[in-house]
Amino acid sequence: MLLRFRASTDKRYFFDQGKGNESLSETRLARWENDEISLSTGQLEARIGNQGNRLFEQVLLSGRDQFGSHSPSNILILDGVNASPCHFTEHKVELEENTSKRVVAK
Repeated sequence: MLLRFRASTDKRYFFDQGKGNESLSETRLARWENDEISLSTGQLEARIGNQGNRLFEQVLLSGRDQFGSHSPSNILILDGVNASPCHFTEHKVELEENTSKRVVAK
């Protein structure tokens, strides 16, 4: 956050966050549930798992499934001619940033 204002040397200024993080937790876009990240922006909903061979367990756009459960992997490796499913050996998903406007999962 960048604050810019005219300051006087005879006054003290401070930033007051208000009631703390209680209200912020309700407005965050993502949450941990059953060892996966659940994300909801309203129109877009996604589940990012920590296990299995899929990065996205489910992606819904306006309530419609975008991948389907029949797909073994939603990440493909292209070799110039063919596309083959990526097989994750180990992966761990972390929630790096989670606000009411942005989610960063890695």
